[in-house]
Amino acid sequence: MTIITDMVKFIRNSPFEVLPGNICEVNKASMIDCVGVTLSGSKTREADAIERYLKRRPSCKEAVVIGRGWQCDMSGSALINGTMAHAEDFDDCGRGGHLAAVLVPAALSPAVYYHRSGKEFMRALVLANEVQSKIALFAANEMMLSGWHSTSVLGVLGATAAAGILSDLNDEEFINALGLASTRASGLMVHFGTMSKPYHVGMAASAGIECVLLAKAGLTASPEAIEGFNGYTQALANKRPGEGDINFGEPWVIDQCGLYIKRYPTCSASHTAQDALKEIIEENKLFWEDITEITVGVPQYTEHCLIHPDPQDAVQARFSMPFAMAVTAVKGQVRLCSFDESTLWDKDVRTMMKKVRTVLAPEFSHSVFIENEPAIVTLRTKEGTIHKKRVDYAVGCSLKNPMPREALMEKFIDCAVKCMDKEKARSLFLTLENITEVVDMAEAAKLLL
Repeated sequence: MTIITDMVKFIRNSPFEVLPGNICEVNKASMIDCVGVTLSGSKTREADAIERYLKRRPSCKEAVVIGRGWQCDMSGSALINGTMAHAEDFDDCGRGGHLAAVLVPAALSPAVYYHRSGKEFMRALVLANEVQSKIALFAANEMMLSGWHSTSVLGVLGATAAAGILSDLNDEEFINALGLASTRASGLMVHFGTMSKPYHVGMAASAGIECVLLAKAGLTASPEAIEGFNGYTQALANKRPGEGDINFGEPWVIDQCGLYIKRYPTCSASHTAQDALKEIIEENKLFWEDITEITVGVPQYTEHCLIHPDPQDAVQARFSMPFAMAVTAVKGQVRLCSFDESTLWDKDVRTMMKKVRTVLAPEFSHSVFIENEPAIVTLRTKEGTIHKKRVDYAVGCSLKNPMPREALMEKFIDCAVKCMDKEKARSLFLTLENITEVVDMAEAAKLLL
């Protein structure tokens, strides 16, 4: 037995009826959130660029392009939908990186093409999430510290699992597809703050579709691709799993680590700091003019992600702690509209940014990567008063601080109204809430155009 054969065995032995209800509910909320942020992301420059590329190549109407009113082949659909899902960095994240933004597009394409049910679609998402996240538990830290974008290098495995579940692969084909996926892993963290980062997500989703189609066509790969000498984990994380290091199913990763649905459209590494600053300001009834200094204590990994202290465009601003904190102080909260030119170059925001500094907190020195990305915010006022707040779990963490249904619906509608009116957005939300009642995903997907 190899890790890939264990994956396939786990998938085969996990019909929808035996999946834990709480795990399904978290994945459903994640899927709904992903559709919402994809609708919003459909109006971005990234979406325009990928569409121009796709329309240059021969295609067929196999799957939908969310929010843009046309259809294309399965891999192209996964490419553009995945890119749009991550274009504004508003999609969820968990132990396996940004999960839904990869998995939903990779599952949606074959679900539409093969006319699968909503229950089959959700089963694929739940199992692919677990497969991707269990590999992440073993290797994600080392991958990220080596400069690999975990969302894409792990996501290609999850995408292949999701697409494979919905594509009637036999065991041999499934093993080959996952082996092929291991050699498609790519994505560098140097691209954070550029349009390439959301492309990583679409790239992984699309590669998952391609690996499944190639395996169905007869292409083979090593079944020891994950743990083998010079294999996936050794090449990307410089470590190899031994027997028992990676086990799928109980305990499920979502039960161990949770899943985080974002409150703010920025890199998640800044979210606990934003929550802490909001609480300090609201509890003490402060105005931004009262503030002379904001110090944000973070783990080392946060500094690996937030690499743009002086952002020059909206994409860089999503990876800037000074920008996130300044907008929170001056405007009250970072929102989708916070990344227009007027806010990016707002005089008050720029003044506030100069008062923000990020430091490595001694409290977090025991670990380079801390799962929940905590932060300690220390704020000093003109009067010399010091306010300090530590937040360990940002709003939206399914384990400790879950986003209420009403807040999820509000976020969904705020995103979806870029493509439809509020009533249609609300109706779509309710349809997705009842996704397991859908008989044919091809019919349901028409609502996404």
